[in-house]
Amino acid sequence: MFNVIFKEFDAIHREYAHSYSNYDKGKFDLAYFYNERANISILAGAIWRQSEYKALVLEEYSTDKEKQTDDNKDINARGYRGRRDLWFCLNEQQFRCEAKQLWWSLESLNEHDFSSAIKLADREANKIERQYIDGDNFALGIVFITLKIRRTNLGKGSSCLTELDRLIARYQQDDLITHKLVLDEVLRSGGESTTLYPGVLVLIKSRTKAIHNEPISSNELVGEY
Repeated sequence: MFNVIFKEFDAIHREYAHSYSNYDKGKFDLAYFYNERANISILAGAIWRQSEYKALVLEEYSTDKEKQTDDNKDINARGYRGRRDLWFCLNEQQFRCEAKQLWWSLESLNEHDFSSAIKLADREANKIERQYIDGDNFALGIVFITLKIRRTNLGKGSSCLTELDRLIARYQQDDLITHKLVLDEVLRSGGESTTLYPGVLVLIKSRTKAIHNEPISSNELVGEY
């Protein structure tokens, strides 16, 4: 299910980049460069484009949040009014999401940062109110990671991306979805900019249940293994 969403996610990012960038001159306008709100908007657009499912989306919606304690167990404490980053529905299943944005240099990828990013996604998922989590309702923590590389290190670009793929494989787990978008046009671009931003890595962590990253029937979108 998520792979078809990410197909549109990539398409929208490419459409935006191709519309507002001049690769030969090294002039870029890349939506994933900005912040989590920009990436959430692209993700929301990708969900709206899903014709296979009945898709509904809300961004920055109001909700009653739970009061959190250090051990995250104060479920009955009086909460407060706040906002969540994203809610979407695919057929009968609902997903509530909190998101964060990080920036990584491809030249300095390491296991500590990758593990920390997964933990950040997990913390974001754990912010979702527990009364909304059941068989057809999911809490997702999303981390968008903008990838950057210095132009002087472009010769190492292929090995850097290979290392990123290794880390993705190393940390794959049932309740984690990873997705990588890299624009080759940025890596091959001209111009004199010292730093290039060739893509974005997305980590999605489910709070309590395994999630699928392959196409499945519309009446079995997501479920426990």
